[in-house]
Amino acid sequence: MIHRIVLSGLTLLSSLPFAFAQSAEVSTWKVYCNARFAYCLEYPRTLIAQGESDNGDGQVFRSKDRRVELRAYGSLNFLEQTPAQYRKAASAGKRVTYTLEKPGFFVLNGLEGQNIVYHKTIYPRSQEKYVSLILSYPQSLRSSWDKAVGRLSKSLVLKP
Repeated sequence: MIHRIVLSGLTLLSSLPFAFAQSAEVSTWKVYCNARFAYCLEYPRTLIAQGESDNGDGQVFRSKDRRVELRAYGSLNFLEQTPAQYRKAASAGKRVTYTLEKPGFFVLNGLEGQNIVYHKTIYPRSQEKYVSLILSYPQSLRSSWDKAVGRLSKSLVLKP
């Protein structure tokens, strides 16, 4: 009987990391830097890097249960789109509830299906490239992941 109680306690303790895996409320964050497009960002340790893309433009990070996804990528501005044109294209398929555009960046926030989507794109003055992060998470996880958006957003920077 004592063994069952200890085993039950261990089972409960071993399930705790899964409960926190869906939350962005972690004390440690990691840094991802992309050499090809010269940018960096911080991301919660609860997201698992899926590996750099074949063309080296970025990476996808997912929670263990795959309900939360962060995409970070760069793209060359071959079409010579203005930031407003790029923002319009980025908002396709989303029910946008918030937008902000300032010199050097824009932000979109809204819904895509049942998920909350936060999208930030930064660009140099020359506008020869765009670097974006897109965080998508279920509305049911809003209270924890909304808190991560600020840090993610501030951490996305172009390297000199």
